[in-house]
Amino acid sequence: MTNPVEVNPEVTDPAAKQFPSEVGAPKVEVSERSADQERPSDYYVKEFIIKGRDLKADKELHERNSLAVLNEAIQRGLHPKGDVKLVKATNLDDGINSSVTYKVEVVPAHVDHVAGEANTPTKALAE
Repeated sequence: MTNPVEVNPEVTDPAAKQFPSEVGAPKVEVSERSADQERPSDYYVKEFIIKGRDLKADKELHERNSLAVLNEAIQRGLHPKGDVKLVKATNLDDGINSSVTYKVEVVPAHVDHVAGEANTPTKALAE
C-alpha cells in the first residue's frame, strides 16, 4: 500500500499519517482503506470469490454483493457517492470458483461535507 508520508515528505503530524486526506491526499487514504485497491484512487474496490455460479445471469448475487460493498466501505470510514458497479467477473483456473470485482466512488467520511448524500445499503434497497 502507498505510504502517505511518501506523498508529502514534509508531513510530520502523526494524525496526517492516519488521515492523509487532511493533508490533501484523499486518494491515498481511500486506497489504504480499500479491501482490494492498492493504487491511490477515488474508488473503493472489493473482490468476492464465488463458488460454482453463472455470474452473468445471477442478478440477485450482484444486488447482495453491491449492498455488501456499500456496507463495507462505510465500515472502513468511507462514504459511497454513487452506485456500485461490477468491474469484472472471471472464472478462476480451478474450474469451480469465480471472481467478481466491484467498485464505488467514495470520499473519506471525515472530510465529507455533504455526508447526507452518501449512498447506503438502506438507500440502495429503497431504489
